[in-house]
Amino acid sequence: MFSRFTNALYSAVDALAPPHPLQEDFVWHWKSVTKFFTGKNVSNLIPVESTSIPGHLMEMLSILEQEELEVETGNIGPCMEYIMQHKLLDTMCVLATSDAPPGMKRYMFIFITKTIKIMQETLIPHVSICVPIQNFIKLCGEIVAGPTEREEMDFLQCICDKIEKNSDLINCFFLVNCEPPSRRNSMIASTSKECSNSGSTDKEYALISSLLRLYQSPDNDISVNARDCLKTLCSHANETMATGIAQFTKLSQILCSSVVTLFSNIPRTLKIHDIENPLSEEGAPISPDKRKYLCYLQQLHYIDSLIETAHHTISDHLSYKFKTEFLDVCFYPCLIKEGDEDKLLFFTTLVASSLRNVKSPKLIDAFAAFVLDDESSELSEKPDPTVKSVLLERCRNSDENVALSICTLQLFEELLVRPTKYILDNLILKYIDARGYYDHAASDSWLQFSDDDTCSRYSDDLSSNSGVSNKSIAPTYINRIIDSFIAILPDDIKSCQDEEDTGYETYLKEAHRRFLEVLSVCESFEWPLTFSDKEDSQMGAEDDSSSESQPEADLVHWTFYEGEFLKMLFDKLELMLFQPYEVNLQLTAIISQIVLFPNPYIHEYFLNPLIPYNLGARSLFLVLFKISEDIQKEVPKIKGFATKLKLTRNALLSDGNEYATFEESHVLEALIILEEFCKELAAITFVKYHAMS
Repeated sequence: MFSRFTNALYSAVDALAPPHPLQEDFVWHWKSVTKFFTGKNVSNLIPVESTSIPGHLMEMLSILEQEELEVETGNIGPCMEYIMQHKLLDTMCVLATSDAPPGMKRYMFIFITKTIKIMQETLIPHVSICVPIQNFIKLCGEIVAGPTEREEMDFLQCICDKIEKNSDLINCFFLVNCEPPSRRNSMIASTSKECSNSGSTDKEYALISSLLRLYQSPDNDISVNARDCLKTLCSHANETMATGIAQFTKLSQILCSSVVTLFSNIPRTLKIHDIENPLSEEGAPISPDKRKYLCYLQQLHYIDSLIETAHHTISDHLSYKFKTEFLDVCFYPCLIKEGDEDKLLFFTTLVASSLRNVKSPKLIDAFAAFVLDDESSELSEKPDPTVKSVLLERCRNSDENVALSICTLQLFEELLVRPTKYILDNLILKYIDARGYYDHAASDSWLQFSDDDTCSRYSDDLSSNSGVSNKSIAPTYINRIIDSFIAILPDDIKSCQDEEDTGYETYLKEAHRRFLEVLSVCESFEWPLTFSDKEDSQMGAEDDSSSESQPEADLVHWTFYEGEFLKMLFDKLELMLFQPYEVNLQLTAIISQIVLFPNPYIHEYFLNPLIPYNLGARSLFLVLFKISEDIQKEVPKIKGFATKLKLTRNALLSDGNEYATFEESHVLEALIILEEFCKELAAITFVKYHAMS
């Protein structure tokens, strides 16, 4: 009853005396705030919450919000005009700096954050708005785990949201020391050119610096928000600002330092299985050791995503620093100087797992440069061993430590599963793109036949991915090539006797799927569809030599070297009969990944056994043929060969990972791997033929 009477009374008063204009209320609330600091009984020891200041500030924000709803787009309301003319935001920045009374800084950040959200975007570049915002930015993150961290982060998040919507606003907040010579100019943007030409010592990238301070906050929510803001800024930076971020801020240094620290925290007692399978089953508890490893992977994921989305100048700089300040510093001594084989296995697995968890080409290239770079060994007189040479040697020495050899092979497979042009050039292409394996003198009288019709019965099951006929990858005698792989092993010693299992058809679907994946990855490599004229020009130069020196020139010119990596693979393939089953399986997995690449040199060298080879040149087919000959020599020595072969095959294909334990098991296992590998190669050859023709 009483409340109804009170409401009626207030309504009558409002009718007789209408409300004050918004500007008058706004000014009155602001003067009430400033009056506190000029009063006789003012005390800087009283918490701001005990004063009327927060209430006045909230009322000012409500008035601003109401005004922005009423004013037409493009016009400035009287309250906002009052803020700009009387430099209210400058005064608030001073109050935030002094933080008097205690807690004032928090309310100043709340006010400016909500004001930025309320005001029209076109007002932000105005000097009376932009400069105080820059000064507020400089206040953020000054105190580690300070009481206003949340408000500071909300403020910076608001700035980054505005930049994300309008990337031109990034000019207003990057260079806070670069103020215009005269504040009479109302727009900061008009002086951005002058700022960009000033010396680097006069620049202060406060927005990046403040976010980096908050990025290192012990509060995980604050740190995650700062990460997102940094990612936004790096992706919206223009060329000038990207250069400034890379050269004049500590972005790369802090990110790399963070991943170094997290790497150092990984317990060396962590199990290999946990490294390879970081995600636990749903509901399963995560051990403290594994949690530290997951923190390392999380940081790795962030750097990877930042490099993938950032301006190319920033991503180039960060990936370079990642290699020099993390990989070279942390992983090199662990892989090269460590003597304990268990620790070598641990760190090799860690490198492979780290590579498995990144996807940006530049970060993959950073890993590749660390593993494959051998320039230092060529420049210095007594160089330290390169990572590449040491890892290749460990691959060869599977007799000494099978697990370490397999793990090292898996590291190379990881490089090939997510390839870049640098990886393939370094490991393979720079050795075969001159076709040094090819006997050009015999090519004119070599095979000239076609059997397209004989293999067309499968073509309806495969989709074409190129309208250009590529005879380097799709030679006309494709069926004879396929038959060559299938016939490497004689039929009477094959483990598959059923007609349905003897062919390569069972591998077609998987080969097609994998080839489509590889084709999409290599689309940007700009590989030629056919061979270049490099080898022709070399032949022409050779023909100009004298007849006396011709034989020696021939020997020098046609000496073919497949490179350290392919040499290691072929050497180990030739030892297939004497190696563990797991090693042979890993070898064939690597080679099957290589032959999928849609490169004419790779296809010809690995998948065309009908070309004329130079004397002494090794190829995949020749190595497999040699293995077949070695197996055929061993088969007559095996009593009950057919029964043992069948039992061995059943054991290898069983889900229980059973193994047949015959004395000749190594020969039988090698035979089965060779048989299945040849069918897989035939399927890949067929798929590439139909996809590229």
